[in-house]
This record gives sequence, C-alpha cells and structure tokens, in this order.
Amino acid sequence: MSWSLVAVGKAPAVLKEVEKQSAQQKCSEPEESVRQAACHAIKAALMAQDPTAVVKLTASGSQNEDYATKAVRNFLSVTIEPLYQFLE
Repeated sequence: MSWSLVAVGKAPAVLKEVEKQSAQQKCSEPEESVRQAACHAIKAALMAQDPTAVVKLTASGSQNEDYATKAVRNFLSVTIEPLYQFLE
C-alpha cells in the first residue's frame, strides 16, 4: 500500500488539508503507524510556520514485504518548502 499528501497554500490551509486527507486514507500496519507519526510531525511543523507563510507540502510513503524473508520495508518522504515572493 502507499499514500501521499500534496498541498500548496498558506500554512493554516495546508494544515486543514492534511487533517482532511489523513482522515480519508488508511493503511495496513505497520505502515499506518508510520503514516500517523509522519502526519503528527507535519502538523507540528505547519503550526510552527507564520500563518501568512505560503508553503508547499509533499509527503508520501509506501510499504512492501519481501515474501521470501518476510522483512517489511517502509519508505517515507516529507518536504515542507516555504515559497517566498508568492504573488496573490
């Protein structure tokens, strides 16, 4: 399974979108725990931004299992990029 979050806007609006999208997406364990921890960190980072700051959030994760060894591997990527000189 895999998941992703993408949003661009002022930090409070991006935070609302993260909350909305994270409530809609569910994964199998242990990926769900990894996804929830990532969302918690994303929310904390967005709340620390200036409320007028425009940011671009890109986050994704996936989990796969090696069927021979039963090893589970998780991939996680999170980028929160402030966008400067944003024109409205």
